[in-house]
Amino acid sequence: MGAGSPAPSKIYSASALPPVIDGSYPVDPETAAAVEAASRHQVGSFPNEETVDWVFRHFVSQGKTPLPDDIDGGDEKVLRSWFRDSNSLEDFRSGRDFQYGLCDVCDRDVERACQSVYQSFRRLIDHGEIRSGAHVRFRGTLIRFFEDVPLLDQQWIDAYTVVLAEWSALLLQQGYQLGNADPHQLACVIPLKTNGAELLTPSTSADRTEAARRRVTAMLAKFEGRARTIDGRIYFHFDDYVRWKGRKAQCKAHYDGFVIASWNDWVEARGNGATAELDGIRVAKIAVRVPALVRCADSQEAARQQCRRADLIIGIVTQAYNNDRQIARWCEHFKKTIIEIYRIIFTIERIRRRYFGDHPPADEMERGNYGCSD
Repeated sequence: MGAGSPAPSKIYSASALPPVIDGSYPVDPETAAAVEAASRHQVGSFPNEETVDWVFRHFVSQGKTPLPDDIDGGDEKVLRSWFRDSNSLEDFRSGRDFQYGLCDVCDRDVERACQSVYQSFRRLIDHGEIRSGAHVRFRGTLIRFFEDVPLLDQQWIDAYTVVLAEWSALLLQQGYQLGNADPHQLACVIPLKTNGAELLTPSTSADRTEAARRRVTAMLAKFEGRARTIDGRIYFHFDDYVRWKGRKAQCKAHYDGFVIASWNDWVEARGNGATAELDGIRVAKIAVRVPALVRCADSQEAARQQCRRADLIIGIVTQAYNNDRQIARWCEHFKKTIIEIYRIIFTIERIRRRYFGDHPPADEMERGNYGCSD
């Protein structure tokens, strides 16, 4: 792993997955527009994996040594050669130190640099150079991508997301168990069975889902809170929504973020990202996380394509059922992916606990969670 290699927090590519699962998901124009709007206003938060990546690359550019990807599988002699002494090696093995992928930079120095970047970032927000952002997390929505959505101007929530959240909450209240074999973030969860273990046929499931949608639409038609149109889309005032007596969805607002597009504009203004720095550490644009999709001509075409995709997934699972080698490859891929995800989570949580403790930000404590629960 050379100086130009990526930081160890990179998630493995999903290319090892079957193409039908790894590919773009067919959606109707309404869903595509909602994804585009949510992505355009996407909110980031600190600490995050990008900060660790910037700090990692900074130390490498200063001549520090990154650990190889396969260090855990190396022999004892090779392993010892990477560390300056036996104590450092033991600290690495035990997880006490050197957990950020550098064999000659202790964790405290990495975390101190991350904290420095964070403080510089907060100053940019305080001075109005980057827009602060807020987002809402729902306990569940019919489409998983919309479980975490931005609040425009820290107060307006997309009505489309509200419909999905209330729709899901109503089905759960009616005793249905929801799920979908398709892992794509845009795959709509569906009623699979009732708590009485009644298995639902596809047509029955579709009928129950549509009936719940009509009921939610009728209920929201009576919503008397503030609403406004932004960029051609309807938004509800979040305060009014959470106080709405008809609300069933559980959610919580977080006010400690920043608008990713605003940050990227700031980086762009400083030389296309080539010279943007915070406290001497080179930073870069943050990628907006958008699930791959295919915009269909209408809802009927989207439904046909989704059914075809579901049939293909069932076929793949059936074909692989007796193919131990294929299953082993998929299991190995998922195992590596999960390890990387937990490494990222560990890194972020380690920084959060050291520098932020277990308390929510002051502004969130002042504003509360609007009566919503986790």
